[in-house]
Amino acid sequence: MTSKKIVRILSAILFGLFIFIYFTYLNFPYHKMKDQLFFEIERNSGFELQAESFDTTLGFGFVLGEVSIENPSLNLPQIQIERIKLSPSLLSLIRFRPKVAFQVELEKGTLQGTFEQKGGAIQGIKLNLNEIKIGGKSLEAATNLDIDGLLAGQVSLEGNLKTLENLNGATDIQLRKFKLGKLSVLNMNIPELNLSHISLTGKIANDKLVIEKFNAGGSNEDLYAITSGDVVLNPRDIRQSRLNLKLKFKMSKKLSDEFALFLPFIASALGSDGFYTIKIDGRLGAPRALPERS
Repeated sequence: MTSKKIVRILSAILFGLFIFIYFTYLNFPYHKMKDQLFFEIERNSGFELQAESFDTTLGFGFVLGEVSIENPSLNLPQIQIERIKLSPSLLSLIRFRPKVAFQVELEKGTLQGTFEQKGGAIQGIKLNLNEIKIGGKSLEAATNLDIDGLLAGQVSLEGNLKTLENLNGATDIQLRKFKLGKLSVLNMNIPELNLSHISLTGKIANDKLVIEKFNAGGSNEDLYAITSGDVVLNPRDIRQSRLNLKLKFKMSKKLSDEFALFLPFIASALGSDGFYTIKIDGRLGAPRALPERS
């Protein structure tokens, strides 16, 4: 067989493969695939997804517009996202154990990650946060707080995400250029608070969040806070989670003047290093804070 014939045969085979792949792409039942994907995510995690618009990509992925996410069993508010890219593993969907890579495009910054059905009732999720701007009118309306900052870091979690049981994972997140607007606490007017950073490093093991490091601000800022301890998570009602924390903090003169009426009640907690030490226990929904002698 001559080389020209081999070239012609290979060209015909490649052209046939191209036609097959192209028409498969055009006629692939993406909507059924999307419905199956949403169903599997809801069945395995409890999170319900809805999307107003739906487009496909050349990589057999989805681009969803005007997305709403909620979890009625956790009593969380509905989350609205303008645009999400999903890249599911086709093999994982066929096996009914979805593995999906996703990217959420936000006003500023991106959220990337993967969701995977590990088997049985166990799921895994990994998140990468890249300079996400927090704050805005919607958050202020929901929390009554004027907050601003840039969020970055990684979070991984594995367990039964539907019931929040048997959780294990790790978190390493940083919040930079944090601003908290003026507010009133216990009839005290608190001035605007600006911190260079807030960082949290911790691990979740057997439904217990162990805080390895939590720092806020610095010695030359309005607030310098260091927290250690753990939180025993209650999967049935997160507000019933038990706290076992120790908070050490010191304030600038400006902030101390605003809390002048309150500081005498915790005077015994003031150490020679200038830090107040507070023990925080009780339930997450009704914490108890008591001064602790240094």
